[in-house]
Amino acid sequence: MRRVILPAVSAATTALLLAPLTTNTAAASPPGIPTVVEAHQELATVEVANESHASTYNRKAFIHWARVEGQCDAREIVLIRDGEDVTTDAKCAPISGTWYSPYDGGVWTDPQDLDIDHLVSVPATQI
Repeated sequence: MRRVILPAVSAATTALLLAPLTTNTAAASPPGIPTVVEAHQELATVEVANESHASTYNRKAFIHWARVEGQCDAREIVLIRDGEDVTTDAKCAPISGTWYSPYDGGVWTDPQDLDIDHLVSVPATQI
């Protein structure tokens, strides 16, 4: 199964943007997608460190997908926003649609094949 990582936004940001997104017509693309060469150059500047809190980190201690509006959580809002012809069930879960990855040109039609994650910010001084 192939998965695409789409950019997620915080619940607060999503709440601010929700009104124009409820039409199911938006097809968002992240701004400033770098070329492959630029991406490799930027990734080369990211500092990789050993994991330091593996024994004390508990993912269950953090809210995973916060509700944004009604029954829609942040993941569902991103899938609705970034997909085309998205249909949802009564609980807001996308059940069909088409999602395009501007990163690798992949296309998906099953929302269960998609992971949503955050983009890593790089300070302007490192670009």
